Amino acid sequence: MQASAQSYENILEVENWGSQLSTFYKIMAPVQITLESCAGLEETDRYSIQMYSPNGCWLHESTMDAMFRALNTRPPHRHDYFELMLVLEGEVIQQIEEKEYPYRAGTCCLVNRSILHSERFTGPTRLCFIGLSVDFIRTLAETAPQQLFEPERHLTENPILQFMLANLGQELRKEYQDLFPTPENTDSTQRLDALISRLTQTLQTPGPAATYYLKGLLCELFHTLATGFYVTPVHLSASPESLLFLRISRLLEDTDGRLPRSELARLLNYNGSYLNSIVQRRTGLCLFDYGMTFCFQKAEHLLRETSLPVSEIALQLKFTNRTHFYNLFRQKYGMTPQEWRKAAQGPRPG
Repeated sequence: MQASAQSYENILEVENWGSQLSTFYKIMAPVQITLESCAGLEETDRYSIQMYSPNGCWLHESTMDAMFRALNTRPPHRHDYFELMLVLEGEVIQQIEEKEYPYRAGTCCLVNRSILHSERFTGPTRLCFIGLSVDFIRTLAETAPQQLFEPERHLTENPILQFMLANLGQELRKEYQDLFPTPENTDSTQRLDALISRLTQTLQTPGPAATYYLKGLLCELFHTLATGFYVTPVHLSASPESLLFLRISRLLEDTDGRLPRSELARLLNYNGSYLNSIVQRRTGLCLFDYGMTFCFQKAEHLLRETSLPVSEIALQLKFTNRTHFYNLFRQKYGMTPQEWRKAAQGPRPG
């Protein structure tokens, strides 16, 4: 295919479209939102692309035509803007540089500027891409100290915004942000869906305060991601297995290692045996023993820093059988929890 330039209603401009090496997307508005969905990969399945920005909207809906097939097999490309991808349904394969990472419903990815990447549908899928220009992010940060309310003035402490602020100049980090919902965030897709709906509605039918409302909704989105998701910078050298191991570790750490294998498999949407094999390759421990390292860390903290009875500590760590906790603790430390506490706290003065 011969390389060419395309423009989507003054929303995005694509340089070298069709190039296998140098396709480059330029944002033509401070913010743009693209919704992509497909009902499947058969010729009779339908797909749609909807683009929204302050400069206008661009819509395309059809059965599987040449345009969709070109998009779904598009070579890796770069942007001059930050791109937040939110998976609302199904799964997409995100290729970043030369590695492929599966992203499932409820997960998100923030791609840095000029990072080579592409997305590929594997079946029925619904995605949202939010493009944010350098000037928009810079202005958002510069105006934060003048806002009326205290929480607004701390906007730049948000890890999503911090990542983008650190990459406004020419020296770009070779990394992206992985966003994975915490166990408590059981309705992540519904919450994201609701915010996206309000954002696109604002762009489609702007009212007198649309600019302020749009900025507020984006800040609300950043807050939702920062408080309901694990936000992890991932270096481009990290393998897909490294990313999955990182997600396993974050979930186990957050639950003091007391997350059943079946629940871990459900949250990550992987087979429990496969997760166990990854942990064994990375640590030499089975999944249960690796989880117990986080459990013992919490037990040490509670024994050293609090006066809670050992029975209460066992309950906090979700041991319904106190004897089982005692036996595991003695097996690891060679002493009872009471003896460990006494040794850790040292002799009492006077």
